[in-house]
Amino acid sequence: MSRFIRLALRRRGRALLAATAAAALTAAVLPTTPTASAADADPGCPEAYPVADLRDGDPVHGLTVSSGTVPDAFTGEYVGTIKNGIALGVDMVMVELSGSVITDEDGNVDRGIWAGMSGSPVYAADGRLIGAVSYGLSYSPSDIAGVTPAAAMYDLGKYDAKAAQASRTVETTARAVTELRAAGLQAGQAQPGFSRLSMPLAVSGLGRERLGRLTKRLALGRTPLAAGGGTGAPSAADAIVPGGNIAMAMSYGDMTAAGVGTVTAVCEGSVLAFGHPFGLTGRATASLHGADAVLVERDSSLGSFKVANVSSPVGIFTQDRLAGIFGRLGSAPRSTPVSSTVTSTEGNRRTGSSHVTDPAMAADVATMHLMSNLDSVYDGYRGGTGALAWTVTVRRPNGRQATLNRRDVYSSAGDLTWSMPWDFHLDLRRILTNRFEDVAVVRVEQRARLSTSFRQHRLGAVQVLLGGRWVTQSRRSTVVKRAGKTLRVRAWLEPARGSTVNRQWAHFQARIPRSARGRFGVFSVRGGQSGMGQFAGLQPGASAGPVGSFPALLHQMAAAPTNNTVTAQLNLRTPNGPYRYERHVEKPAPVVGLGFFGVAVR
Repeated sequence: MSRFIRLALRRRGRALLAATAAAALTAAVLPTTPTASAADADPGCPEAYPVADLRDGDPVHGLTVSSGTVPDAFTGEYVGTIKNGIALGVDMVMVELSGSVITDEDGNVDRGIWAGMSGSPVYAADGRLIGAVSYGLSYSPSDIAGVTPAAAMYDLGKYDAKAAQASRTVETTARAVTELRAAGLQAGQAQPGFSRLSMPLAVSGLGRERLGRLTKRLALGRTPLAAGGGTGAPSAADAIVPGGNIAMAMSYGDMTAAGVGTVTAVCEGSVLAFGHPFGLTGRATASLHGADAVLVERDSSLGSFKVANVSSPVGIFTQDRLAGIFGRLGSAPRSTPVSSTVTSTEGNRRTGSSHVTDPAMAADVATMHLMSNLDSVYDGYRGGTGALAWTVTVRRPNGRQATLNRRDVYSSAGDLTWSMPWDFHLDLRRILTNRFEDVAVVRVEQRARLSTSFRQHRLGAVQVLLGGRWVTQSRRSTVVKRAGKTLRVRAWLEPARGSTVNRQWAHFQARIPRSARGRFGVFSVRGGQSGMGQFAGLQPGASAGPVGSFPALLHQMAAAPTNNTVTAQLNLRTPNGPYRYERHVEKPAPVVGLGFFGVAVR
């Protein structure tokens, strides 16, 4: 029985495989054409130790950071190798480690192999680099780690093939499963496979409750969010050392969204880290940061994890591949500045700024940035009324800039700040995913004012003038009107419970076209904040119909009805095609509610 099997049996009371990773892999196709590795070109990299030369019990040592910025030393020994355990052609080296806070002074498992240890270099006795700690074997703390071989990581500098497809876990080989089951482990313990060390996207400026809701709302279920530190004081590039902290950030500033791990090797300006992918994007555009570890939290259920503050950018990551991430020290990548100024009637005011380095994350990061600043200034999950304006400037393929300027008002009886960012998010998402032009966001500006005074209208009775008197209509009503005549409608607006607005009417007049004789239609009245827009997933301005160009799209979004608007529509089909009457009446406060009735034309 192999040493690996014996160690597995010793821990059979635990689940064999960690499943806290954001993603993992089944197989990958590596380049078939040999390339010059970073180690060949740069003597600053330690020589890669051949995996085939490792023997059972060989001593190993390495570096990682459990607190602060100075690496700790750990020791251990080689356990075994799983052929193709990471991907086709990439073996997984298994080691048993001790020291740092992996084990305590008595040699018992303490924090174990923790999330954030990814990339920690593991060396042979002669100083050659075996690889990087990157995989774990248990939900609960364990001292067994999976190591990505150094040779595979060194190829990242010249890796230009397409990123291979990946799934959630690295499958255990059939031979390993057979051996484990023969040794007495249950099938459920052997089958799931080795998992990458957890690498959640650490987000600053938002509490746990907000992060949970944002994960669902922004559909980020495959990119788990966790509370993390923001971007702190500047750090020098020489703080990026083997075994030291490192962060790959989608954004930095007020809204820092980053994955924190460990440096594997620094080769005169080039940096290798993590030992596994962050998002497996292939080519990457993300800022490279140092970090200051606050602590390694022990978690016996989901695995221990590192909490750290991210420093200012000192370089750029250009590759996010199967064997790790690759970057260069020096200039930070081009970023999109996001700024927001928020004031409240309680006297609070704050101007915040963030920089988005990953264009694919622009809409989500800018929305989280706005949410965090709104929460900070309003300082409470409570009702009220707010006004928000935003300006999005983009660069079109012809080099010219285009701008969207939009404003809106919001009200909520329970959580004002949660209700405010979603029209902005939809606007920016529509811009980035438009079918007309490949545009780049140049900058985003947001301005908000918050009031604890709750002001909101609710739509009450909808009435039609018939025979000289106003008759209330229901959703089951049908009004008969002669073609060519005018349909007069009014909607009663009453204050929502707790609101300070006054009661009033909204009036509309719709002329029935003569061509609609014998037809049936629907007349609807709805408030701008009725749930027909942001909460139902409809895009602002969608009711205006399709557009044929990017400038037309911007115009449609800028002209979209606001939440303090009452919109009336009459939709009919005529022999000449669809007929729509549409009118908007602005009111002093947001309006919620929907009413409609049928119209029969004679």
